[in-house]
Amino acid sequence: MADVYDTQGRLHGGTSSDMERACVARWWQHRQAGASTLLMAPTNDTVDRLNESCHRTRIAAGEIDSTGSHVDLREGWIYVGDEIATRANDRRLLTDRGEMVRNRATWTVDAVHPDASITATGRHGTVELSAGYVADHVELAYACTGAGAQGRTVQAGLVLIDKATDVRNVYVTMTRGREINEAFVVTNGEQRAVDVVGQCLASDWIDQPAITRQAELAGIKAHHPGLLDDDELRALIEHRREIETTLFFADHDTHSCPRDRREAEEHLTRADSDLVRFNAELSRAQDVIERYDRPLHRHRHERELFDARHDLVSLPREIEEATARAAGAVERIERSIVKLAAAREVLLAKPRLEADKHDIDAHLADDLMIRTRVITHAPPTAIVNRLGERPASGREAHAWDRVAGRLAQHHAAFGETEPDRVGLGQREASAYRNSRDEVEMLTRELSRTLGRGRHLAGPSLGR
Repeated sequence: MADVYDTQGRLHGGTSSDMERACVARWWQHRQAGASTLLMAPTNDTVDRLNESCHRTRIAAGEIDSTGSHVDLREGWIYVGDEIATRANDRRLLTDRGEMVRNRATWTVDAVHPDASITATGRHGTVELSAGYVADHVELAYACTGAGAQGRTVQAGLVLIDKATDVRNVYVTMTRGREINEAFVVTNGEQRAVDVVGQCLASDWIDQPAITRQAELAGIKAHHPGLLDDDELRALIEHRREIETTLFFADHDTHSCPRDRREAEEHLTRADSDLVRFNAELSRAQDVIERYDRPLHRHRHERELFDARHDLVSLPREIEEATARAAGAVERIERSIVKLAAAREVLLAKPRLEADKHDIDAHLADDLMIRTRVITHAPPTAIVNRLGERPASGREAHAWDRVAGRLAQHHAAFGETEPDRVGLGQREASAYRNSRDEVEMLTRELSRTLGRGRHLAGPSLGR
């Protein structure tokens, strides 16, 4: 991989200051040309420096007015027009489209308020971020780490490699661009950029069995660069399921609501017809009573009076039932109209929702790739207990890896045991069941692939 990039002139080497300037200059060049660009680095410290360099570049170009209102951040200031990232999920902060603020979502600052809160607009609408949230969870978003770049695809991907990193960080950062991927590599002495990248590709920080074992014994969760946080992973899985469910029911309602409305209108027509008939019969019965319920007429009209008295008793009940049927039909018609309008509104937003789902799928795929590599090198006891020992090689090993990675992702999001159903909302329960069912299906396929007589255990101990 390193040789291929080097041959194509995509690897650049030099001093730290030269590479940082060159990387930001290339970012600015692509940005001015209108290309979507992602600037990345292995560490948060380097990302902070790149963010500040990009920030100063925009100010110098007149894109940002540094004399206007601003908010202090740890690494500098943000002004109107700055691009920022939110770094914590917060269900209390909702955009004007009803979407919650999510970790690593990016926004453009629309206004800075006197109380240090800001108004910002992103892909999911406009939101007001409180001063406390801004101070604790907002940063500039011109550059990001490899973990922050997971799932994103742009026209040009640029990475500044100024510190030792491993294959996962190189893989993620060097595959974000659809058209261009370039690395700006800090070299020392006689080093070449291609040599440094080659060393990174040959390095896998997963291969630390002693450290990993020490962390397990100490009850500490080992950190692997590029993995999504458990809460963020769960939020993405839940949001993906919500999008799927929303689109499914919108499509279903688009077809079913017109049919339901036609059926309800037919019921309303029959109920209205019955009401007209019942009221007419009741009026006739009352007329018979008034005309013939007299001493000189009762004997000659005994049969008519008997039927009229029966109608006076039964018809009010029939009228009441028909009235209820008519009201129910009207309610069903109104409900169909409202549901159809809501479904059409969702389908108008379908491109945006599908784009969101695509982004989530990319994030989850990157996380799954790294999680699978972790397990391949050091299978956790919980995974082995369910799937058995990893096969030595071949198709069986590949199938085991696929299921083990997905099972680990499910465990990270929802835990290793059956969650407390009482504590799950409808959205969370749906996401959990969907994830669990997918893992169980993959587990059954693995059982068939391995040719095992017994059925492998499912994703949860508590099932």
